Amino acid sequence: MTREITTYNQIVGIKDNELWILEDSFQHSDDFKGVTGYHMDTITQSYIDDRNDTSKLIKKYDYLWREAVAAKNTELGLEEYIEMLQRDNSDDLFFDDDDSFRYQTKKLINNLPKEQKEKLESIFGVMGEDYVTWNCSGCGRCFNADDKWDYVFNPKLLEVITKYEATKV
Repeated sequence: MTREITTYNQIVGIKDNELWILEDSFQHSDDFKGVTGYHMDTITQSYIDDRNDTSKLIKKYDYLWREAVAAKNTELGLEEYIEMLQRDNSDDLFFDDDDSFRYQTKKLINNLPKEQKEKLESIFGVMGEDYVTWNCSGCGRCFNADDKWDYVFNPKLLEVITKYEATKV
């Protein structure tokens, strides 16, 4: 059998207070097939503020400073080193922010029909008011055929998930 991949890049629905997106289905043989995707939760301003708290970052990432000092990559003190890491990541929301799938998710949401956008807002709130943006909380082979959904945007995608994940290998 030749390798088969189908790309969807569509929102499946909501479960466990997260937005789930199906990226691809694949089949390499009858015994090795599945789907890949990702799930997103929201980031609030208080979460961002907490992740930018220098004193908390010092406690969490002091090992980075110790490794940099040991490798003679810095002569800065611990607090100055952490502040430098924060400045160097000024395009991000916080030091270890990962914007994976964030822009794709926003684009997919913008393309939803009005009633589905309203459903999203009823569950997650309004972006820019109730939360700042989306955050990837997991990706890869994260779907199961027997997942219980809170809300489904596209039932046909559930059929794809069931077909490819009914017997995970």
